[in-house]
Amino acid sequence: MKDATPAEIFAALKLIEQLYQDGHIPQYMFKNILNEHRDIVDITEFNLQRKDK
Repeated sequence: MKDATPAEIFAALKLIEQLYQDGHIPQYMFKNILNEHRDIVDITEFNLQRKDK
């Protein structure tokens, strides 16, 4: 993702957020991915709480 724009990274992280929300990845993994990109995107835009189903 070296040549990706902040908007592209944000979009990719939103897709990863959906994987987390759907239970396909654990919270610690999602947090680690967000923290790797915190200098590029505003990670406060992401929800770390799973929605009740």
